[in-house]
Amino acid sequence: MSISAEPTPIEYIEQLLDEQRFEEAESLLLEQLNRKKNLAAVYNALAIIAIESYQDYHRAEKYYKQAIDYHENSSTLYFNLAILYEQFLDQPLEAMSCYEKAIELDSNYVDAYINLAELCIDLNHDVERAFSCSQRVLELEPNHARNLNNLGCLFIKYKNDAQSAIPYFEKSVALSTNPATALANLADAYVRAERYDEAKEAYEKALELDSDNPLVCHNYAHVLRHYFQAYDEAASYYRKAIEIDPYSLVSYQGLRSLYAHNLHDSKSAVEVLVSALAYFNEEEGLVLEIANMYDFELNDYKKALHYYERVLEINPNNLLALNALAYLNVEIVKDYLVALDYYLRVLEVDDETPSTYVNIGHLYFYHLSDYQLAKRYYLKADARIQGKKSPIKYAGELYYNLGMIYENYLSDEYHAIESYEKAVSLGQDQNAQKKLISLYTHQSSRIH
Repeated sequence: MSISAEPTPIEYIEQLLDEQRFEEAESLLLEQLNRKKNLAAVYNALAIIAIESYQDYHRAEKYYKQAIDYHENSSTLYFNLAILYEQFLDQPLEAMSCYEKAIELDSNYVDAYINLAELCIDLNHDVERAFSCSQRVLELEPNHARNLNNLGCLFIKYKNDAQSAIPYFEKSVALSTNPATALANLADAYVRAERYDEAKEAYEKALELDSDNPLVCHNYAHVLRHYFQAYDEAASYYRKAIEIDPYSLVSYQGLRSLYAHNLHDSKSAVEVLVSALAYFNEEEGLVLEIANMYDFELNDYKKALHYYERVLEINPNNLLALNALAYLNVEIVKDYLVALDYYLRVLEVDDETPSTYVNIGHLYFYHLSDYQLAKRYYLKADARIQGKKSPIKYAGELYYNLGMIYENYLSDEYHAIESYEKAVSLGQDQNAQKKLISLYTHQSSRIH
C-alpha cells in the first residue's frame, strides 16, 4: 500500500487558486510574507487574487511592482503587469513599456511580441514596431495562427495591400483551432481584392463559427448589397447586426441606405433611423437626418417640424434646423410670426449671412406688410452682399423688392431707380427693366 505525498505549501496554494478558493489562498500567502518579505511569487499570486476576487486592479498593480522589486529580471512579471495595464487599467502606453521590458529580458517571449504588436495595431501606434514584433514571431513560431492573422491585418490596415495579406489570413485559418476572426479578416481582404465569391464564402464560414458578431454581419450585408444585389438577404444581416449591437449606428445607416437607394422605399428608410433613436436620442446629426427625410423625401411636414424641433432641444443653435423651421412656418404652416422668431434666432447665431436678412425682409414685405422693416432688413442684406466676391443668386429679387418699396410705399423715385438698376445689372430681369423704363419716362416728362 502506497501513501500519496502531501502537497507542498506552494502546490497547495496553487490548488486553491485553481479552485478559486481565494480567501484561503490569500490567508496562506500573507502568512508566508509574515515569515519572509522578498517572495516575488507570493506577490504575483496576491496580484492574481486582487484581480480575480476583488477586481481591485490598483492593489494588483502594487503587488506586481513589489514582486518586480524582488525579482527584477522576471520577464513573466513584466508581462503580467502589462496585461493588467492593457486590459484592466486602460493604460496602454504603460502596457507597451512593460511588454518591451519583458522582451528585453527574454528575446524569445512570443506572447509578449504578439500582445505588443496587437496593441500597436489597436492604437495606430508605431506600425514598424508592430511589423518587427510580428516578423520576430514568424521566425520563432512560423505556424502561430494568431501572429499570421496579425500580419494580415498589418498589410491590410497600414500597407493597403490585400494581395499580401490574403496568404497570411489563409494560413491562419488553416492552422487556427477557432478561425472565426481570421475568416472574417480573410473575407474583408477578398473584398478589397475584388474576389467577391470567395469573400461571400468566407463570411458564411465565419458566421457559422460566430453567428453573433455584429461587424461580420454588417460587412457581409454590405457585400451582399453592393456586389450581389441580394437586397433582402442584405437587409436581414443589417437587421441582425443591429439586433446584436443596437448601439452601433453604422448598421442602421447601412440598412437606411439600402431601403432608400436600392429599394426606393424612403418610408422604411426613415423608420430604420427612427428606431435608432431608442439608443441615440441625443445624436443631433441622426435627428436632423430624420427631419430632412420627412421634409424633402416624404413631404411629411408635420413630422419634419417635430424632428427639427427635437434637434433644437439637443442644440438650440443648430442653424439648419432653425432655417428649416422658419421656412416651413412660412410655406406650410403660414405662421409668419413664428417664422420670424426662428429667423431672428438664426441671427443670434450667425449675423453675417445675407440670406437671413433677405428672408426676414421677404416676411415683412410679402406677409406682414411692414415696408419700413422690410427695407431695413433688405438694406442689411445689401451691406453684407457688398462684401461677397461671388454673385448672390437671390440678390436680384432683393433689389427689385427694394425698388418696389421705394417706388410704391415710400415715394422715393431716386432710390427706386437705383435699386431697379442693381436688379437689372444682375441679369435679364424684365420686371425691373419695365419699372426702370416707366420711371425714366416719368422723370423725363417732369423735367420738360
